[in-house]
Amino acid sequence: MSRIGCCRVTLSMRYHFCLFSALQGVPFIAINRSGKVEDLVTDLEWPYACPLHGVRAPALADMLAEILETVETRRSRLGDVAARMRGRSLTNDAALDWALRG
Repeated sequence: MSRIGCCRVTLSMRYHFCLFSALQGVPFIAINRSGKVEDLVTDLEWPYACPLHGVRAPALADMLAEILETVETRRSRLGDVAARMRGRSLTNDAALDWALRG
């Protein structure tokens, strides 16, 4: 994750790479190759994604240009989202602890 944190933008079709980018506050372009990636993008309300079969260089270049024009705003937004995700994971841990004790 520390290497991802050094990037200005990432491009990936892998769920965990997109997730780690979000957690590091690094804007990313997701290629929705699976339902997991698509669900993550939806959950994050992240507009920078395209379907695997719809990947086109001009569309990727346009997304990249838009991200770079607003990179600080995007990083801030991902920071807010990452905080929300961390909070939700604590709730998940509490629910698991309760279920295991019950």
